[in-house]
Amino acid sequence: MESFKLLFESPQWLIIPWLILAAGYAFLLYQKNGPWGKKLQKFLMVLRFVLVACLLFLLLSPFVKQTTINIEEPVMVFAIDNSSSLKQVTDSVELQQFFRKVKELEPPFRDNDYQIEYWSFDGVTNLDDLKYSYPSTDLNQLLKQIQLEFEDRNLAGVVLFSDGIYNQGTSPLYVPYSFEINTVAMGDTVPKTDINLRSLVYNKLAYQGNKFPLEAEIINNGFVGKEISVVVFMDNRKVAEQRLILDKDRQISKVRFSLDAENKGMQHIIVRVSAKPGEFSHSNNTKHAYVDVVEGKERILIIAHSPHPDIKAIKSAIEKNKNYHVQTYIPGLHPKSSIDLDQDHFDLIIFHQLPALGGTANNLIKKVFSMDVSTWFIVGNQNNLDQFNRYNRVITVDYKGKEKDQVTAVFNSDFDLFNYHPDFRDILVNLPPVTVPFGKYRPTINTTVLLYQKVGSIITKNPLLIVHNLNGKRSAVMAGEGLWRWRLQNHAQHENTDAFDELISKLVQYLSAKEDKRKFKVYPVKKEVFNNESVVLQTDIYNDVYEKIYGKKVDLAIRDEKNIKQQYSYTTNEFNSQYKISGLEQGVYNFNASTLLKGKKEYSSGVFTVRQLQIENLQLTADHQLLRELARRSGGKMYHSEQLDLLQAALLDQKIPGVMHTEEDFLPIINLKWILFLLVCLVSIEWFIRKYNGSY
Repeated sequence: MESFKLLFESPQWLIIPWLILAAGYAFLLYQKNGPWGKKLQKFLMVLRFVLVACLLFLLLSPFVKQTTINIEEPVMVFAIDNSSSLKQVTDSVELQQFFRKVKELEPPFRDNDYQIEYWSFDGVTNLDDLKYSYPSTDLNQLLKQIQLEFEDRNLAGVVLFSDGIYNQGTSPLYVPYSFEINTVAMGDTVPKTDINLRSLVYNKLAYQGNKFPLEAEIINNGFVGKEISVVVFMDNRKVAEQRLILDKDRQISKVRFSLDAENKGMQHIIVRVSAKPGEFSHSNNTKHAYVDVVEGKERILIIAHSPHPDIKAIKSAIEKNKNYHVQTYIPGLHPKSSIDLDQDHFDLIIFHQLPALGGTANNLIKKVFSMDVSTWFIVGNQNNLDQFNRYNRVITVDYKGKEKDQVTAVFNSDFDLFNYHPDFRDILVNLPPVTVPFGKYRPTINTTVLLYQKVGSIITKNPLLIVHNLNGKRSAVMAGEGLWRWRLQNHAQHENTDAFDELISKLVQYLSAKEDKRKFKVYPVKKEVFNNESVVLQTDIYNDVYEKIYGKKVDLAIRDEKNIKQQYSYTTNEFNSQYKISGLEQGVYNFNASTLLKGKKEYSSGVFTVRQLQIENLQLTADHQLLRELARRSGGKMYHSEQLDLLQAALLDQKIPGVMHTEEDFLPIINLKWILFLLVCLVSIEWFIRKYNGSY
């Protein structure tokens, strides 16, 4: 419904003098007789009066106020749980018949000025298109999406058709909703006679040649005293089997395996529980695990002048990360045969108070610097600073005799080589002082300061902890000893050593990491995805100065565990350097990518895993109590699937009114095109008549 009202920006009483002025002007212009008759002269006078009156009328800045009133009908949302668990406990024909009855509810609602919308986990949907195959159930997410979509709309309420089982997200009972929810209880509340391999507990990383644990958790209902076998398959061969006699109903039974990590790479492990006659479902008797078997841990070597509590503190912090193996060597204390730099590969070597006075381990230090290995020097009282300045590439200390300083640490706010937890920075400032050589510190080029020295309340420019990176070879220098006090104080103040351990761990991780200088890299954004997700491959291509370039064609081939090959081709651009692959079945996939750079083929390869989302099999017993409580808390009511007529009557009795929306538009008349057309017509007609009759 629309209404119009004429308004003016200028006083309306000016219309009368404007009309008098227009009439006077037209009368004076046509007072004398022209070469036409009296009737035609009066007609011309009227034309001129109308033209001038319109122009003067527009000077009043008139505008039209247009009011539009719309009635928004109330919307009733039918939210449908289309997860696969519903289909597993209900015959598909029964489901179709039930929702055919739901669809028959539409006409009475529409006759009472309601709109009906169907929502499922896939979003807005057509009832006839539901497949009941969604791999997970997040009732809260479904209801939150509806709440967000209808925030400013006339939502009459939500009817949730579900079995009450949720296996992802927050329980809907803990979240307030801004609308009434009526629930329709579906599914069967009687526990099924079943054996359920609920979960597998295992480490996702294992080291080649070692054993790794795997634990299977099994729940049974109705098979007390029965014996089952739990079999483990790896590389399509049986590697372990155990037999288990099932105990009480609804009790978790655990079976533990110790498996050999023989082959390097991603290993697909299948655990299968033997099926029993009378089981409700066999689909939950099998689970899959994926373990990445790597060649070995990164090796860290600590070479020290003598035993020192710093060594224990550093070693304890590093070994928190299971990817590192730390070895300690003290000349004179450990035999020379315990270390062989020619045979043993180390990713990082830490020198504590070396080079030392008396030349301890000088030959070993020379050997290290002839190798391509990262180093970290920790300076102490036993250091020979002249030799230290000669060997390290990070900093030169212009020391003054044997004088020492007691300094505390101050974090460099501009440091960005790795992230250090912001909360830990304040802890770092309050740690005890360390002992450093007194003098002037001169860093070399390509260095970045992590910690500065603070003497008393004065923050100096002298580095306390500094790192260096030249052509991918990384080094660091800690200018003082006494790190053990930091770890001890950290624990005394906070009952943990997290701040100290993260500092050491992040530094070691940075130093031991190998810089990737490849000009063409393709790698998965997530190495493990579920089968309802897309695999996203990131593509980075660089020129000779390592600037990103785009527009290169990439050929991609992926192979599954059966060596079946799929080929793809894509081109990168500045706005999207990712490629998505959907619809892959579960398993381990190897990929190889290639592109052409300056006439030469460049290659990149990797591996990713697609997992089957099996959470719908974990719980098949309907939870009608959740639906009843959810409805009660929102002001609604729970109905059983055979009570659709009662649900319809209750909803229609509410008689939710429509919501009136009023919109006002202000349209300046001078902007209307027909006004210009009218004025042009008036001028043209008058001009034509005058010219036709020989006037000007």
